[in-house]
Amino acid sequence: MLNDIVSLALEKNFTVAEDTAAYITLLTGKDPTTPFNEWKDRLPVVKPTLQKVIKSSSEENEKSEIFNEIEQFFVANHTPMQCMEFIINLQTKIKR
Repeated sequence: MLNDIVSLALEKNFTVAEDTAAYITLLTGKDPTTPFNEWKDRLPVVKPTLQKVIKSSSEENEKSEIFNEIEQFFVANHTPMQCMEFIINLQTKIKR
C-alpha cells in the first residue's frame, strides 16, 4: 500500500523525504499555510464599529445596575406607593 502511495506521489512530482515501513514523508515545495493564507487574503475585511461595542457595554452596565437595584430593594420595608414608584422608575430605565 505504501509503495502505491510513493509511486503516485512521484508521478505528481512530490519529493519523498522519508520512506519507512510505517510512514512516508512527502515534500510539496509549498509552505503548508499557503492555501490558507491565499484563502484568508481573499476574504473581505469587516471591522466592527466602536459605537456598537460601546453601546453593548453600556447596555450591559445598565442591565447590571437595574438588577442591583431590584436586588437591594426590599418590598417589605417600603410602602405600596414607594413600590409603585420604584417599578415606574425601572420601567422608565428599561424603555430608554
